[in-house]
Amino acid sequence: MRYYLLCSLLSFFTIISTQAQNKIKVTDSNNSEFTVLDTSIYKCTYSYQYTLDSLRKESERTAYMFLQIGSKNSYFESEFNYYIDSLLYLKSKGLVSEEKVSAGFTQYYSPGPNYHILQKHNTPEIKTIESTTEGTWASVENVQLNWKLGNETDSIAGYYCKNAHTSFHGRNYNAWYTMEIPMPYGPYKFSGLPGLIIKIGDIQNTHVFELKNIRKQNFAMIKKNVKTIKMTPPQLKKALRNYRIKTIEKAKMWFANDPDKVEKLTKRILNQNNPIELQ
Repeated sequence: MRYYLLCSLLSFFTIISTQAQNKIKVTDSNNSEFTVLDTSIYKCTYSYQYTLDSLRKESERTAYMFLQIGSKNSYFESEFNYYIDSLLYLKSKGLVSEEKVSAGFTQYYSPGPNYHILQKHNTPEIKTIESTTEGTWASVENVQLNWKLGNETDSIAGYYCKNAHTSFHGRNYNAWYTMEIPMPYGPYKFSGLPGLIIKIGDIQNTHVFELKNIRKQNFAMIKKNVKTIKMTPPQLKKALRNYRIKTIEKAKMWFANDPDKVEKLTKRILNQNNPIELQ
């Protein structure tokens, strides 16, 4: 079911983005609901395999993430957030109906991270935006990865790739990039190689991104305008840890008459002990 719905949405956005080119200026930022960051020239789809509990292989999950690449910025987010925000943006321009937006919320859902990562080209500045039920939190950090280029080659996703290594926030990573797409970008906060990163994962293989396809497009790269609490990167990590604990405390009130449900939720939250950034 999810496959057919995804195909339907992909077809819909191919049609609607073409229509939008003739009806709206994708660089027009005069919209109270959204800020247009750039015009997305490429959209890269990555699978993201991650393990929630480092001690349980069965806690492995797969999500799909989109990397939009424009002339000034790159924007990385889950496919669900991309589709919902795109529908809301097109609705604000009068190009889709309220029913279409509602259908997107009720019929389409993909698990995965709820962060948005914005990187300005030609600078080390990366902005991370985390959406929670307690608000939207944002932090800015300078990321300058020290890449060590290797001599190994491989064919991944149909591209001739070379390998590279780096360390980031407590993890060591192996990466594969291709000179066939000479853009120094990649998933999450990884960039700076001589070509697009096709695959990258930590050496434990508990956080692995792999390119599934890349498409040309001409669509607004948008960020939803919401009240944001600014934090430093350490403050953001601490806030997210506290958020998990608060969720457990709230569960005790939500399910006061169902201790088994509280116990299961508490165990599930506490077992999510394998974040992508350890430091």
